[in-house]
Amino acid sequence: MSAVTVPSENSSAVDWSEDEDAYYAWSDEAPDATEHHHIGGWPFVIQEDDMAAKSSALSRGLEYRHGMDISTGEGTWVLLAQFASHDDGDWSWGDDGCLYVWMRREDIRDGKWENAHLVLQCF
Repeated sequence: MSAVTVPSENSSAVDWSEDEDAYYAWSDEAPDATEHHHIGGWPFVIQEDDMAAKSSALSRGLEYRHGMDISTGEGTWVLLAQFASHDDGDWSWGDDGCLYVWMRREDIRDGKWENAHLVLQCF
């Protein structure tokens, strides 16, 4: 299945206030985040849309707490992949959640896969 992904309604990447109807029209048609895997794009957010900040904090040895005012540090963090819980795959991330793989663009370019960070979100 292929799908178009867009930033969540709480993302700072886009100001949806100017076209809130367009966001809700898209989100009503969007695939269920708990049923699909994808590579790249925007994450289908289950909890909070702070995964890049969380990955940045963890990469610097900081304990991240929701709402922390933290810069994303060196480089730009992007979603590499998202894996949904799946009965056929016999895996579950929490309570029907998703496992997200985040990396800095520079690390992807340089093949530094050991710098990837995993974020788990569930219901």
